[in-house]
Amino acid sequence: MITKDKVTEIFCIIDEFDKNFEFELKKHLLPVTDGKKPRSRIVK
Repeated sequence: MITKDKVTEIFCIIDEFDKNFEFELKKHLLPVTDGKKPRSRIVK
């Protein structure tokens, strides 16, 4: 049987995960440019 306490605990765990996930995701994402592709600066 699932009680209200268990449901509340699950939501708290999910909320905590979401906060940590967003923080970690922002740390590892590449910066957004203004829509232009970055130039390849390989010299031939």
